[in-house]
Amino acid sequence: MHTITIKNESEIIVIHSKKSESKLLAGTIKKGINSIDSFSFTISKSNPGYEKLFELKTLVTVYDSNKSENVFEGRVLSAYESMNEQGSFKKEIVCESELGYLNDSVQRHGEYHNITPAKFLSIILDTHNKQTEQEKHFFVGSVTVQDSNDAIYKYISYDKTFATIQEKLLKVLGGEIQIRKSSTGKRYLDWLVEIGEKKTTEIKLKKNLKAIKRTPDATEIISRLVPLGTTLDTQGATDASQRRLDIKNVNDGKDYLDDQKAIEIFGIVEGTVIWNDVTKEQNLLAKGKEELKNNNRIKMKTEITALDLALINLEIESFEVHNYYPVANPVMNIDDDLRVVEKTTDILNPHRSSLALGDKLQKLTSYQADMNKSKKQVYELESVISTQNTRINTLNTNLSQTQSALESFENALSEADTTKLKEALNALKIAVEAYQIETDEKILSIEEKTSNLERQQNINNAAIIALQAEIVAMKNK
Repeated sequence: MHTITIKNESEIIVIHSKKSESKLLAGTIKKGINSIDSFSFTISKSNPGYEKLFELKTLVTVYDSNKSENVFEGRVLSAYESMNEQGSFKKEIVCESELGYLNDSVQRHGEYHNITPAKFLSIILDTHNKQTEQEKHFFVGSVTVQDSNDAIYKYISYDKTFATIQEKLLKVLGGEIQIRKSSTGKRYLDWLVEIGEKKTTEIKLKKNLKAIKRTPDATEIISRLVPLGTTLDTQGATDASQRRLDIKNVNDGKDYLDDQKAIEIFGIVEGTVIWNDVTKEQNLLAKGKEELKNNNRIKMKTEITALDLALINLEIESFEVHNYYPVANPVMNIDDDLRVVEKTTDILNPHRSSLALGDKLQKLTSYQADMNKSKKQVYELESVISTQNTRINTLNTNLSQTQSALESFENALSEADTTKLKEALNALKIAVEAYQIETDEKILSIEEKTSNLERQQNINNAAIIALQAEIVAMKNK
């Protein structure tokens, strides 16, 4: 159960709790990696906090009693009031997590050499702290991201602090950030290579997996690569137009490399990769081949609705952003450890919560094999359905023939009017009725199985059509 409180300076109000009469009409927490978490809720006019929600000022805390921890801490970002036809008032509130405080400051221009990632982050946070109130301050926490070239030129411009961290740190050096608080409430910003760990709690079909959608993302596919090396001295050329080392002289006059498997699937999609430190053509050719081999993998985006059993006390672990979980759905050929990159929690209706799982790189050969496997499953289902229909037709034919024989026998009996024949007829009727009941049961069972198979066939057909449509879309880009 969640307890939600709001705070304005020293005033604290409980707006949702199991123990109080105060209840929200709706509430959803959304968390992601390297993003500002959000908490959206709907509150009625009868709630004691209705008139106490102020943009950028009111602090909001969501406490999860199952975990014995705060699962959201932040502030009100926006509030919209409305009235329905019956004259009832309500407010739609959107809150942002404490990372949003980093949008309250602007960095100052600076140029830096020979500094570590930790020092660079420290400079950015120090600038933020100088521009904001103490309750919005951040301090450098654990930093495990490394830069093998600390001497690389770094600079900062007049951008929001959060945007600066994203553009100058995360996009350049990678890694992930998280807020961590000390026992005294001091707020640290950790910058780690990767957050999270592998868990054993399964997301499994027929156990806690309600719905799943998996789509390929081929936007980064390069089926024809043009590898480029160091710049070459060209008379009269500007920095922007300087020619670069290519592979023509060591690649039969062609300055590109083809990935035939990728071309078969996606067509010709040309792209370049630059290695500024490569000065020899043979080395450039080797790097180009290696890049083409490693780059052409399909990113599989997986979106699922999984019932978080921890919310109803059926599992010890709960699905959390950053962690990896085993996901199994044999029908869709999914049996992987996938990472939760986004989690949406409905605090009033836990069964409506959902997860988004991160990209999984898949080789083109595996991708094509999965498509072929899905098609094979469709063909097999069609064959089984055809066989079941044949069995139903055979049973119906046998029953029809038996009923016809019975009618002929009845006609003969009426003409003969023999007592023994009547007794035999009654016995035959009983046998036919028993056979008909058994036949009807078999037909119902077969029809049910056929219906399930047809539903599965439709699912697989839809999956194949989606994959093919994605490929066509990529070709047309």
